[in-house]
Amino acid sequence: MVQTAAWRSAVPLVEETAALLRERIFEGRYTPGARLPQAELSAELSLSRTPLREALRLLEEQGLVSTDDRGGARVSTMGAEEMLAALEFREAVEGLAARLACARFAAVRQGSSAEPIALVELRELAEAETRELLPGREKRFAQLSGRFHEGLLRASGNSFVQRQSGLIRLTEQLFRPPVLSTTEAAAAAQAGHAALVVALERGNADDAERLARARLSGAASLIRRAMTSSKPSEPGAP
Repeated sequence: MVQTAAWRSAVPLVEETAALLRERIFEGRYTPGARLPQAELSAELSLSRTPLREALRLLEEQGLVSTDDRGGARVSTMGAEEMLAALEFREAVEGLAARLACARFAAVRQGSSAEPIALVELRELAEAETRELLPGREKRFAQLSGRFHEGLLRASGNSFVQRQSGLIRLTEQLFRPPVLSTTEAAAAAQAGHAALVVALERGNADDAERLARARLSGAASLIRRAMTSSKPSEPGAP
C-alpha cells in the first residue's frame, strides 16, 4: 500500500504527542489514576482527536495509560501484587544485564587502557545517589536510581534487555510504593548499587548478577512485609 503524505506526517505527530504526555506523567503532572480528558487535551495541545487517541493507545501499550469501554483514559495504577510481579521480572532481566555488562567491559579493557564509559557513568550515578539520602529528596533519589538501572540495561549491549527501560521508569518513579521511598530503603538501594559497581569493576560476573538480583529481591521483601503488616488481624488475634 502506498503511504500518503498525510499518513507520513501523522506518525511523528502521534509519537511527539505520546512523548509529551509520557513526560508529564513521569514528572507527576498527571498522577496515577488521574483522568486524561480528551476534549481538554485536544484543545490545550491544538490537536485533533484522532492523533490524540493514537497517542493514548501507544501509551496504553507501554503500560502508562488505561482506557475503558467508552474510550475514557486514565493514568495507570499498579497494585502491590503487580509491583511484585514486575520486580520478579526485573530481577531476571537485570541479573542477566549485569552478567552481560561484565563481559562487555572485559572486552573493552582488552583493547584499551581506558575505563568503559558505561562503567564510569554507573559509578557516577551511584556516587550522586549518596547526596540524595536525605528526607525530602526521595523524588530526586528515585530519578537517579531509575537512571542507574537504565544504565545497567544499556551496559548489557543486548537490545532485548534494553527494551525493558520503560518498566524501570514505571516501577522506580511512577509507581514507587512508599515503603521503597524511605531514607532507610534508599540507603540500602544505594549501598547495593555501589557494591554492584565494584563487582563490575572487578569483572566478577557471578557477584554482579547476584548483587543486581539482591537489590530487587530486597525491594520485593519490603513490599511483602508492608502488605503483611497492613492486613487486618484475624478475629481473636492479640
